[in-house]
Amino acid sequence: MELEGLKRDIDSLHYLNYSLSVAFCLINKNISKIKYLAISCLFFVSTNQAWSQFSSLTGDNPEYQSAGTQAGVPVAVIDTGVDYTHVDIRERILFKDTKAVAYDFLSLDERPYDLIVKASHYMKLSFGFFPFLGFLSDDFVDLLLPSSGGHGTHVAGIVLSQNPKAAIIPVRVRMIGQSLASINEGIRFAIQNGARIVNLSLGVYADTWEKNSLLMDELREMKKLISQASDTLFVVAAGNENNDLRVEKKRFVPATFHLPNLLTVGAINDKKELADFSNIGENIVDVYAPGVHIKSAWPSGDLLKPGYHVASGTSMATPYVSGLASRILEAKANLSGQELRDEVLALAKVQRVYFQKNDETLCHLDRALDILLLP
Repeated sequence: MELEGLKRDIDSLHYLNYSLSVAFCLINKNISKIKYLAISCLFFVSTNQAWSQFSSLTGDNPEYQSAGTQAGVPVAVIDTGVDYTHVDIRERILFKDTKAVAYDFLSLDERPYDLIVKASHYMKLSFGFFPFLGFLSDDFVDLLLPSSGGHGTHVAGIVLSQNPKAAIIPVRVRMIGQSLASINEGIRFAIQNGARIVNLSLGVYADTWEKNSLLMDELREMKKLISQASDTLFVVAAGNENNDLRVEKKRFVPATFHLPNLLTVGAINDKKELADFSNIGENIVDVYAPGVHIKSAWPSGDLLKPGYHVASGTSMATPYVSGLASRILEAKANLSGQELRDEVLALAKVQRVYFQKNDETLCHLDRALDILLLP
């Protein structure tokens, strides 16, 4: 109870800090900074409300022990966070004892919530405490809220669509920007907590990093973390720029790491044609999976009404493969990361994959997964 009291005090200080900061900005007429502070406050309010609701369904209330799971192949979703209150997801969050295995490496707490914040909805939560928020539009908040936007929830939903028995480990990291630090921390957390599959629907182009020793150190650390986790399969996105990753200047990481326990995934459409955005690369992109117009779970901004959204990208193809890999592990639990990778590739058909580049149609032999037809 003392800890709960301390938490309430800290929360109150957060609100006081925001209100004083906004007052200072108003005096200085710094509108852009006011908007940023307002967005930060909305996110703070919404994540606390979401976690409170989730806690009432889980270990904080013994009456509702059905939420979450201690069974299933652990699949870490390292992303923008996960809406762990979503009806399609909440019962498949991995628990150890009565505690969810989850972490937010941006807020540095155990609430990696992924939320589309609607100003019109969360104005209601402020109870008039921030009456000046009326100038914010829903679109403004949706577009600019840092490291949010439903991506991780969508990915987790796809994993579970392919294997409803998987156990999700939600990890929130910084998805954009010139740093891999929080992603590396997320990978380390996933490994330490027993993830057998790590879904990385993310990546950065490191073509110009050679002159930055800090970034190169982070890059080397990521590769080392993955290579040393030999019992874990890392399923990573190939990227969406319609690039050939065999070109040296197209160094998209971690997709181009060439590690035995890493599987790089491109995207095909429902006609089994290469998606027009998907990166390619013989001996780099290992397999292609459905990634066009994929419907999956989505944060609704209203915790009582689960949302769904249609999205496209190699980010969507990647969790298809993660879900499939987790199904394989259910039957063959002792596979290493490399052995699991080989099992997945054995299910893929070799076919000609066509792609368009510089107004020229090219093709090369590669593997494609039609997940929906797999047993």
